[in-house]
Amino acid sequence: MRNSIRNLLKLCFFLTFLFSSYFCSSQIAKDSVVTQDTLVIKPASFQKKMEENKDKNKFNKLVYKLFFKNSSSKESSKKIIDLNRFKDFEGKIIRNIHITTLDPFGYSIADSTKKPEKFIE
Repeated sequence: MRNSIRNLLKLCFFLTFLFSSYFCSSQIAKDSVVTQDTLVIKPASFQKKMEENKDKNKFNKLVYKLFFKNSSSKESSKKIIDLNRFKDFEGKIIRNIHITTLDPFGYSIADSTKKPEKFIE
């Protein structure tokens, strides 16, 4: 009696395993079919449309700022000015080095006489 119940349980487990493996394999086969992407956006036209619509409302302006970087001449001219600032000292020997330590908040590197007005600055 016990032997027949054991055999019946083995048969049930085997059939359950067989059916589950069949259904799982059929699901994998359906998912493995590659479909071509239907959404194709040309980058130049997308940027042009975003640029045309950016001034219509604040949300469009925000999205435009997040995705696209404006090429401004201000940044490039600022870099050129910074490089030309040390042109007079090029090739000279450094004799004395003076180190001034400042607190990280409130002090200005360009103007050492400027001090913070409040404790929080």
